[in-house]
Amino acid sequence: MKTEHIWHAIEAYAATAERAKRAGFDLVEVHGGHSYLINQFLSPLMNKRTDRWGGSRENRARFAREVLRAVRDAVGADFPISIRLSADEFIDGGNTLDDTLEMASHFDEFVDIYNVSAAVNQNLQYQIDKASLPDGWRSYLGRAYKEKFAKPVIVSGNIRNPQRAAEIIESGNADFLAIGRGLIADPWWPRKVLDGQEDQILQCISCNIGCADNRIRLGAPRTLHDQPQCAR
Repeated sequence: MKTEHIWHAIEAYAATAERAKRAGFDLVEVHGGHSYLINQFLSPLMNKRTDRWGGSRENRARFAREVLRAVRDAVGADFPISIRLSADEFIDGGNTLDDTLEMASHFDEFVDIYNVSAAVNQNLQYQIDKASLPDGWRSYLGRAYKEKFAKPVIVSGNIRNPQRAAEIIESGNADFLAIGRGLIADPWWPRKVLDGQEDQILQCISCNIGCADNRIRLGAPRTLHDQPQCAR
């Protein structure tokens, strides 16, 4: 990207955030993980620039900082901004947790909430968690962000069991839980937990067949109608 293209992208993030606010959303989340554009600047796996946008951790964090600064200017001081990050890329040559904690310190002033995720496209099994990974296996990453920045944290990652979900919150590893595939398998998951009907939950088994595979590989809608193995 040429410098003018970088600034054009930054302006586009801000314009999008401003539209979301006008549309009535309660917050905006900037996606800075999972091999998307901001992550491409943050990650040494992808950022090979030799100018002020690459090299050191501070330079690699510059694009995220300018995006978040522009978004803050667009939505105002009292509108919440979340950023989702691959807190650990879990791959040789990629960012470690220590790396991202340092880089986040360069844009923390513009952030209200950290959505702490992990991995990049080269190891998708840790981003769209494979079935064998334990419930909430990466919630410790959330604790690291809470301890460093003292701000609300969201975590995700195979959160299938309601008891485990409660443990993550009660332990202080996170303030909010992001459950995606589990709510595709059973949109009434939270209501059933609230009503004491946990034995009625159609639990996601992280097979990724009707959701991620349909969306990414087949370009088809997410569905469980023809994939009964997606829930048990």
